[in-house]
Amino acid sequence: MVSSKVRYALPVLFFVVGVWAAIQIIVDVTVAAEASDILSVWAGSAYEDILFVIAVGIPILLVEYMGLSVPLAIVFLVVARNYKRASYEMNIMNIGSEFGGARMIRRAVAPALFSVSTSEFLKGWVRGNVFTLTDLPSELQTLYGPINMQVMYEISLTLIASLLLLVVVLPLFSATWVLNDAGVVTHLKEDKMRIRQCPDMQGVGRWVGNTLGGYALIAFPVAMFLTQFYQPYLVDLRPITPTNLLISFLWILGLPLLVMAFIIPIIVLNELSQKRIRKRITSYAVRLGATVVLKRKVEKVEKPEILVKKKRKEMCEGILEADEVVEIVTSAKGVKTYKRKKNKKRPPKKE
Repeated sequence: MVSSKVRYALPVLFFVVGVWAAIQIIVDVTVAAEASDILSVWAGSAYEDILFVIAVGIPILLVEYMGLSVPLAIVFLVVARNYKRASYEMNIMNIGSEFGGARMIRRAVAPALFSVSTSEFLKGWVRGNVFTLTDLPSELQTLYGPINMQVMYEISLTLIASLLLLVVVLPLFSATWVLNDAGVVTHLKEDKMRIRQCPDMQGVGRWVGNTLGGYALIAFPVAMFLTQFYQPYLVDLRPITPTNLLISFLWILGLPLLVMAFIIPIIVLNELSQKRIRKRITSYAVRLGATVVLKRKVEKVEKPEILVKKKRKEMCEGILEADEVVEIVTSAKGVKTYKRKKNKKRPPKKE
């Protein structure tokens, strides 16, 4: 499954449909606004401004991934190693190798929620410093009505602001992806297992990702409530009708989906770069004292006699290939030997 090209079909379809839908939404707002100038640094119409942002944005995200994901991942490794070193060891687990198309799409959820929720809090600043709102075109006011046209403009502004924020947000999340894919984990030291506490093992990428994702899960519903319900219905006094409420709920679900589509190319590139990036991450983890550990099976004890049987042989199948395991273990032994020699005290000289 890890090498199958079929798994890319669903993410590619999601990307094409999502980008097409985002462009159509923005076109509906900007195509008739030839005189407006959304990006002051670009001399085109509003429609051209948006297409320029989209056309340039995806290559920028790809370049950021190639240049920043590994350095940021190394920073996270160092932080996790020093923060948890009192009770935890850092090692490399030979995790499973399967990662299908649905999981690729789900990987885009957290950064999309993060971008959409943050864009809502910063939209006023973005509008004042990057975007300029001119009078809405009479053609569109006639087509949609003044209220609906204002709603469409705000949604387009949120979408554009979210895409701009991806430039800052996505490198942080992509660093957690490469850590998770490399299998770098922290787990309780052997002596800490004698204490009355549950076994604790967590991927370093997940440890960082939980912090970023936790913010997104809290900020997103707050931002959506303020922009889709409080502002339109309580401040702007938009009529509270079943149709309007349905539209609000649809946009709460739709905006993250549209932003997720723009993240898919970076996720696909991450999948295509697995082995090369994994070697870089694991080699640095080895320098911090990591080596390969195997997954433990969690099994129910159906019969008491199973407890007295000889320990079962653990499987070593996973994402790491045999030569990678040998390379990591050999490197780890070399680093430990070097440190031991370096720390060995020299005998005092005889007078």
